[in-house]
Amino acid sequence: MLRSVAAYTVGTPMRLRTLGWRLPTDSSGTVAVRFALLDSFGNALVGIPDEQFRWNLHLRSADGKRNSFAASPKLRQNIWIEHSLRLVLCLDASSSTRRYRHLICATMDSLGWALGPDDSLAIVLAGTTAIEALPMTHHSELPSLGTLFDRSSDYTGVSRLYYSILWALERYRPSAVIVVTGSDDYASYDVVPVDLIRVAQRSETPIYSVTLGPTVEVAPWEAIGAYTGGKSYPFYSDRDKEAFAHTLIEIVRAEQIASSVSVKIPVEAAADITPGTTLSLECNGDDASYLDSITVLPPSVLLPARQIVALFNNGSSELDSAYRPLLDAIAEVLRANPSQRIELIGHAFGEGTDEAMRSLSVERVLAVKTALSSRGVQPAQLRMKAIGGLKPLYPAPQSPTEYDLDRRVEFRWLDPSLLPYELIVGYAYRERDALHQAEQWEKRGYRAYVEEIMLSGHTAFRVKLWGFATEHDARSSATTIARRYRVNVTIE
Repeated sequence: MLRSVAAYTVGTPMRLRTLGWRLPTDSSGTVAVRFALLDSFGNALVGIPDEQFRWNLHLRSADGKRNSFAASPKLRQNIWIEHSLRLVLCLDASSSTRRYRHLICATMDSLGWALGPDDSLAIVLAGTTAIEALPMTHHSELPSLGTLFDRSSDYTGVSRLYYSILWALERYRPSAVIVVTGSDDYASYDVVPVDLIRVAQRSETPIYSVTLGPTVEVAPWEAIGAYTGGKSYPFYSDRDKEAFAHTLIEIVRAEQIASSVSVKIPVEAAADITPGTTLSLECNGDDASYLDSITVLPPSVLLPARQIVALFNNGSSELDSAYRPLLDAIAEVLRANPSQRIELIGHAFGEGTDEAMRSLSVERVLAVKTALSSRGVQPAQLRMKAIGGLKPLYPAPQSPTEYDLDRRVEFRWLDPSLLPYELIVGYAYRERDALHQAEQWEKRGYRAYVEEIMLSGHTAFRVKLWGFATEHDARSSATTIARRYRVNVTIE
């Protein structure tokens, strides 16, 4: 870890540590790196003669193609902090992060200690909305950060973490954003990682992240860091308070005293910066060579693994008011895009018999459907299914948070143009009956949903199977289904 600053002397044992990369998002751009040469104690060395070392940036694509470019870094020559920082600390306020509350409270003051005399800090709690826990405050006026977070009770089941980061970028225009989270952002509807990257690149604001626990998907945070000039720091245990504190200090030091280098990449070489490409910053001299690298991740890591609308209490289908902002966000997107459709999926787990959980998941998905309809979402945009306890996130839950995440309604965006053929396999006048039919088709291995229609002047519901890319696939499946299950099948 980067701890402090020391003066360079010839012969000092060193290692190179990159503290943040900013990769180009197109085929003509600049690779920027923030770095430090560290001594054996973890201190950044300053006062290194410019002529002492030779610097190169190496690219090695996944197919083995190599490119190298000479680099001329701006080396740090003194220990003085030359500009004031405006930092934002974005703390995930979901119930998943609550389990790390003791670790966060015990180490948060180290962030204040690392700030320079003219630096400022703001704290945002990321719940279903962005909550300003501390406005941008000068270092000399900061309260005890550990105490501030300890007394916060603004936890929700899930968080709109990406939304809160974007809110902070636009509100404060900070020098850097530090994210601390113990969960994935399951509530990314109107703001996704690419939105953060675009805004952060435009404002040249690095986004750093500290992820807590083994269940957080680290790859999206690594990608966000790599494209904004920040870095991701994963922690898989809550026991090492010292390492956590040093990480917060390193992030601040990276902004205060790191050296930097920018290399303009020719178009033909930039086109080779694809998933699997390794970029390395190399320093040669003093009879030694030092190197640190990063590997480009595929764009798919920036897509949310799942999107949760609401979590529910044991045995309940009542929507908590905390989820209103999430429902508002989904409804706003759907109203603005009337051709867009989503599939709502109800879950229950550990709440009685299979039949009881099926019924409960039906009630939950209907509660969300009703809430979205009341916000102006058209029935044709909503597809529903309830699968009871078939797909828990945690088959053996060990904590209240894991139980909560097994009792949810989630959704996924549908693109009808990709799989245009569907089969109508049943009708019902009650949503519950239609959802039960859909569950039976899911158990048979088909992808099913329920759609609201008008039938003989009355509201009705039909069960449809989807996922047929061609008319031939649809006709073949329709024949098989009609023969095997003795139902009338219509291709649509």
